Amino acid sequence: VIYGPPGCGKSHLARVWQGHAGARLISGASLHKNDPSLTGMASAVVVEGADRANERALLNLYNAVVEARETMLLTAVTNPPFWSMVLPDLASRIMALAAAGIGKPDDSLLQAVLVKQFSDRQLHVGAEVVVYLVSRMERSFVAARKMVAALDEMALDGQRSVSISLAREALAKFGDFRPKIAETQD
Repeated sequence: VIYGPPGCGKSHLARVWQGHAGARLISGASLHKNDPSLTGMASAVVVEGADRANERALLNLYNAVVEARETMLLTAVTNPPFWSMVLPDLASRIMALAAAGIGKPDDSLLQAVLVKQFSDRQLHVGAEVVVYLVSRMERSFVAARKMVAALDEMALDGQRSVSISLAREALAKFGDFRPKIAETQD
């Protein structure tokens, strides 16, 4: 089980594993308890959003994968002990699985994520802008993606470069402005 907040890379890791294992991808939300295709499962499986799956269907899928001597990768937002599982058989099986969490990014990872997001949009942004954002924005992968998208749009609309001044406007616009250092250091 790989778990973590939205946008942290769970789906990316699942796709890499899927390709390596030749696995079938299933959305947890699309699992239905009376799905006959689950019992004939003869391949490795990735279940994205396993914490949103129908419990009976997930249990049937789990049993089918084990019976076929295949492997399974589950992704979820929360750690399995916090899933609301009612079926004891499912709970015991899921709790026996290895689970790896992806937490919120630290400063250096958030900086790297911002640099990559800017690069993906072909935006040339100085290191001082990235440092400015990291010290003031919400600590999440989703927030980084939204901030870069907003700055890209604001820069295009105003025909401006992405600067600390524009970053300050974007932070104020989203209400994420949380000063941690004096403004005179800008």
